[in-house]
Amino acid sequence: MNTYGDKIPHILVRNLGLCDDWEHLDSDSNYQNIVNKYQIKVIDFPKLAYRERNIIDQNRLTFAEAREYKEFGIIGKQRIVNFLKLAYGAFEKVGIWYEKVE
Repeated sequence: MNTYGDKIPHILVRNLGLCDDWEHLDSDSNYQNIVNKYQIKVIDFPKLAYRERNIIDQNRLTFAEAREYKEFGIIGKQRIVNFLKLAYGAFEKVGIWYEKVE
């Protein structure tokens, strides 16, 4: 923020896969002042269940591949689909372009 200020748009991504509770940041007045001053958009990136996340990482799967991966079964595949819906929704909230996995 000190370098670019309002010269470029900023988006804060609260990764719920790494931290479930962002209250410490939300209640920080300095943070709030910066968000307001630079009109920073804030999105919540959803949490993917650890089992599915680990298998995707270990096997270097794309999300398209993960949705069809037999080891996940019906519930695992549904978790991935739900995760993607939430992720796409977060991106759409701030107008980020992405290639949607169909």
